[in-house]
Amino acid sequence: MRGDADGVTAMFRNAYDVAIRRCDVCERCGKAPVSKVLRIKDPVWGAFDTPSNLLAVCDACYDAGRLQAT
Repeated sequence: MRGDADGVTAMFRNAYDVAIRRCDVCERCGKAPVSKVLRIKDPVWGAFDTPSNLLAVCDACYDAGRLQAT
């Protein structure tokens, strides 16, 4: 099982790295520097995150996005 978890973690990490390097400024507000990624849509069970499903965002937009998701 550990190999599967490591593989999933590595796949997310790769998608995260691509998304975070895509731009220097928040893709949501266009003002603040990028610090985190936010999912556009939660993946369906068994699917994985892809860079196209992640937004590179600042801390404020990340927090606002997380509040909207709940």
